[in-house]
Amino acid sequence: MFFIDTAAATIRPTQKCLEWVNAVAQKNGDMPLTLEQLRANPTIYLIPEADTPEQNMAYIGEKYAEIMEAELSSWVMSEDDFPENMSIETFWAFFEVEIHDMVVDLEAEEDDDFDEDEGEE
Repeated sequence: MFFIDTAAATIRPTQKCLEWVNAVAQKNGDMPLTLEQLRANPTIYLIPEADTPEQNMAYIGEKYAEIMEAELSSWVMSEDDFPENMSIETFWAFFEVEIHDMVVDLEAEEDDDFDEDEGEE
């Protein structure tokens, strides 16, 4: 197990996003989704470590356009169906963000060989 020097952000759709997804689905003749279905497998983005949660959220704010496009593309194939207003305000209305400041890789192990070899001459 190895602690990774990074943080993570979970992005979960809100009711507002569900309403948009279902409006597009109805227009395209697709079945509507529930909020539970939409939130079942949220995307987790690795983000730089920060000193405070506010700094992490500011980073998400800087990257909101990329995140929003990726998230909307996972439900709707055509960018023509994206909301007209792709502002940061729309991002915060469409998504909840949860910051995780401790990320652990259960498969990685620290390299202990370096410490053992140092003492040998």
